[in-house]
Amino acid sequence: MDGVNDTDDQAAKLAEIARRMRAHVNLIALNPTPLSPERASSEPRIATFARELERRGVNVTIRDTRGKDIDAACGQLAGDVLDRTNAAQRLAQRRRREGQPVIWTPKKQETSA
Repeated sequence: MDGVNDTDDQAAKLAEIARRMRAHVNLIALNPTPLSPERASSEPRIATFARELERRGVNVTIRDTRGKDIDAACGQLAGDVLDRTNAAQRLAQRRRREGQPVIWTPKKQETSA
């Protein structure tokens, strides 16, 4: 995620864990969704992150995400599902009551006449 877990410092921390576990790291860019403020890292940033892991002795693969072009990649389909339970609205109301920040405001649902 851009600016969240794609920094050189994060690569160093991940490399330490991955080496200890002898893990292979797969890097997959975040799929954008309308409900999330986070965005995917740029391709150059992902490549730099991968090089930093490799420099620290970690096997790494940059994976391609498929379906993003038609909003069908992992996590994207849920963003367009009609919320018939009003869970998002109830969560927002509870957060307001408790004085917590409301992360997003649900879209008004269309009703048919």
